[in-house]
Amino acid sequence: MPLSPEINRLTTVALSVLLLAACLPTEGTAMADDNLRGINVRGVGEVRIEPDLLRVDFDVTKQSSTVSAAREATDEVTRAVLQIVRSLGVEDRDMVAATIRVHPMYRRQNSNSSGPPSIEGFQANRSINVTLRDMDQLDALLKGAVEAGVNGIGNINLDTSRRVELERQALDRAIADAIDQAQHVASQFGVSAGTLLDVQVGSHTPSPVRAEARMMAMDSSGGVPFAGGELSITSRVSAVFAIGPN
Repeated sequence: MPLSPEINRLTTVALSVLLLAACLPTEGTAMADDNLRGINVRGVGEVRIEPDLLRVDFDVTKQSSTVSAAREATDEVTRAVLQIVRSLGVEDRDMVAATIRVHPMYRRQNSNSSGPPSIEGFQANRSINVTLRDMDQLDALLKGAVEAGVNGIGNINLDTSRRVELERQALDRAIADAIDQAQHVASQFGVSAGTLLDVQVGSHTPSPVRAEARMMAMDSSGGVPFAGGELSITSRVSAVFAIGPN
């Protein structure tokens, strides 16, 4: 016996609802995957050490009527600085002077001018980066660079030659801290920390104590006041452990 059009319409609607319900996630299945459940902890590990090297940035800036003249004036100062650096026993691998920038300088136009601005000269800029492994030579390096004609001395960044080793130590301490936290939280709730479900490791970020060394910082005796301080290397770990039975 053929079904009436009304019954056919109701049957189609019912089947559509059943299919939609079958596609929806049920509680405790797909929706649970979006929110990882367990004991969430964050471990932090830190290693502190006295720095044994310095990284110093110098800036050389010269202006001239032509590009070639501006570059040559900058290169002349750069060569003089590198010669001083080498005289202090610094190896070529610890000095970088590769970056040079040249840009035009425009003459300022008055309010009545309608034409394009005209070029009145060029400015060349070069950065020199030096890694100083004998920290006692800092004073000689800065005074020599100023006498050679550098325009600016940037921040002095303290660092360590054992960075890779100390980063691993900081990571190990962060992992141990995360495990200890998870076990402590579990014991307080009368359960145990089970299988590791997820882990994320933060980047190793050295946090050097910076000492600004500007040309004006030199005192009347020509010395540069400087205090090394300590270098802090920190690692962070985020972990999720399953909740196990007591």
